[in-house]
Amino acid sequence: ISNRIILKRFPFKVISQENQTFYKQILNEIQTWIPSQFYDLDKTDFHNEMFWLQNKETLKTSRETTYFEFDVSTDIGCQHYINKSLIQCNQCKKFYNCKLCHNEVEDHELNVNEPCQLKCLICQKQQPFGIDCRQCGVSFGSYSCEKCKLICGMGVEAKPILHCDQCGICRVALPEFNSHCEKCNKCYLKKYINHHNCEPDQEDCCVCLGKLKNSINGMVVLDCKHQMHFVCYQTLLIHGTTHCPICKKMLTSGQDRVNLIEHQQKQFDQSFTMPQWDNIFVQVQCTQCQTYYQTKFHFMFFCSKCMLFSCEIVKEYKNISTKMFNALLKLQKDAYPNFQIPKTLTKTNVEEVLEKLFGNLKEFYKRLGYSCTDENCYYFADALHHQIDNIDDFKVF
Repeated sequence: ISNRIILKRFPFKVISQENQTFYKQILNEIQTWIPSQFYDLDKTDFHNEMFWLQNKETLKTSRETTYFEFDVSTDIGCQHYINKSLIQCNQCKKFYNCKLCHNEVEDHELNVNEPCQLKCLICQKQQPFGIDCRQCGVSFGSYSCEKCKLICGMGVEAKPILHCDQCGICRVALPEFNSHCEKCNKCYLKKYINHHNCEPDQEDCCVCLGKLKNSINGMVVLDCKHQMHFVCYQTLLIHGTTHCPICKKMLTSGQDRVNLIEHQQKQFDQSFTMPQWDNIFVQVQCTQCQTYYQTKFHFMFFCSKCMLFSCEIVKEYKNISTKMFNALLKLQKDAYPNFQIPKTLTKTNVEEVLEKLFGNLKEFYKRLGYSCTDENCYYFADALHHQIDNIDDFKVF
């Protein structure tokens, strides 16, 4: 993106063992953020994000948008918080960067209900809990909570912190967008409070098995009601996992699901069955609704009821003729008009996809410098499988 204007620069996240894989993946990537017309520079980035999440379905937007990009810098603190002090546990008398650092390595938890001592990392002064050093005057952070014994220096742009008395912990939230559910003892965006998956607390993340309640990472309640850290959810999607690791139901919901379906449909439309797969027929089952289908062997299988690529192979058919299986496919397509069968790799099928992507094939071949033939259609199919959809990348591929 050329001629860009930097609107804001601020700390967004502390890189930890839990989230380092995710942030390494997206480091220096430029990604779309919020439409420019709804990005108010007088409000924090977090406020703008929450407003957009609450209202994006009802707002008419222009094409002009803001973008975000991550880079890495250093500060004083630990893998949980930016913090210029150490906290002392009254039981073991040891100092740690924060209570989470203590609880991860000791056989007891730091009692937040007791008064405690801090040590300034700038001048080493030991003192009662507070936001500023009593000796050198440095601020340990931008937020402190006596109830949680928490000090954080992330700032309000990305991490405004709110103490929820019902949850008994501090959360990243703003009062005007936050609502607490008494039944499942969790905080949600007000937009989702009336139709969230209301379930009692699940203790552990179903991906990393780390604790959910006391983690600084946000959590996600899936449609199947299993729960995981938000960063674990993002990491699964980055690595191509689209199903819950426990029950195999669809991982995504809302706009994430819409985006995933669009991506998968494009991937399916631009892929072909290899010649060596022509006589391999399988039975698949949808992990959402449990419906069975018969189809050609492929790496993606569509459920005509759920309208999702949510099926997995349960059986391979042996000793069945192509004629008999084609008859089965016809019966199935009659029952499910939107049933999707993968295309066989032929020059005709490849050119059909190329024409949809690039328009006039003669002009496309002229610009490319060569054309698709029966002999080289595999290479065109491979490029399409990798979702190469512009002529310059085709030339390089």
